Amino acid sequence: MFGILRTALALLVVAGHLGPVERIGPYAVFGFYALSGYLMTAILRERYGYNAAGIGRYAANRVLRIFPIYWVALALSVVLLWLVGESAARAYHESMGLRLPATEVWRNLLLVLSIDTGTRWVPPAWALSVEIFYYAAIGLGLSRHAPVCALWLGASIAYTAYLNLDGASFSYRYFTVPAASLPFAMGAMLHHLRGWRAYPRRLVESRALLLLLALAFVANGGPPRSSGAHPLRAGSSISA
Repeated sequence: MFGILRTALALLVVAGHLGPVERIGPYAVFGFYALSGYLMTAILRERYGYNAAGIGRYAANRVLRIFPIYWVALALSVVLLWLVGESAARAYHESMGLRLPATEVWRNLLLVLSIDTGTRWVPPAWALSVEIFYYAAIGLGLSRHAPVCALWLGASIAYTAYLNLDGASFSYRYFTVPAASLPFAMGAMLHHLRGWRAYPRRLVESRALLLLLALAFVANGGPPRSSGAHPLRAGSSISA
């Protein structure tokens, strides 16, 4: 089931970047966050454990899964930028370019990125930076115990409600690390829910997962707003 969901979400991301329906991409990104929250909690609790050796193996696995293929994409992007030139690259996407300070070179290499990073050689890589933050938080035990995970989920719901009621810009509700807390917490909580004996495991792993993905989409993936109390890059494109 997870393979089908991943494929569907990946296709939605591509459609969001290439197609006319802008909101498809953000929905899919939040879906990936929810899946990651579930899977990272599951592998830590069931495979690696929370001792020093287990967390070390978990961290090494994450690094090897993310950085080699990211660096390949980064190298290809830099070559393409060199071929098309700075002006053409900036015209295509405002964050793409070759000229950047040394601090941003290291941020690009080590995936310490945000939507406000002046130049991103791989523009969508900000989402990987968000994922890495929550991989680390989950690895340190944020979703280890159900009561703590429930508190995390409750705080995420409250924060998301506050952003929406306070008129926060779409950029603030989508691109930032705190904005991703809700789908990650939903996915992590689902792992704990599957252990409840009152519910068949297969039911929880299928219908409940789809329900939580839908809730994550509705809660924080709404239409962009041009202004708000939190004007973080209020004019940013959804395709960033």
